[in-house]
Amino acid sequence: MTGILSRSVGEVWILRGSLLTSGSGFLAMTRAQRYTEVILATLFFVLGNALLRPALASLISKRTTSGQGMAMGLNNAFMSLGRILGPAWAGAAFDWGIQIPYYSGAIIMAFGLLISLRWMEPRQAAAAERPPAA
Repeated sequence: MTGILSRSVGEVWILRGSLLTSGSGFLAMTRAQRYTEVILATLFFVLGNALLRPALASLISKRTTSGQGMAMGLNNAFMSLGRILGPAWAGAAFDWGIQIPYYSGAIIMAFGLLISLRWMEPRQAAAAERPPAA
């Protein structure tokens, strides 16, 4: 699914849509009252995350002009750091309120979306995403 979307709309729009979908999924989880609502909110969140990671890796790979290995390594390092700090933060935040981890996740996704809106122009992205001429 990511490849089809990438070819049709580009990685920048996938990234933005994924951040919006993930953040909305977090917020939907705070409002879910029934089991089916929880499942639907979780699926919405998971769909956003499933599209986010490949699009981000593709963008990093295509936009890095030199030191591509280092850029991809830093991406993986920060993802690993998030997998360590995220659960630790969520566990502590649950002590303050059951919805705090979800709100903080939505805020982080919104911050990422704002950054992508500010510094990632789709027209520039389209030029950067074209394969180099042989």
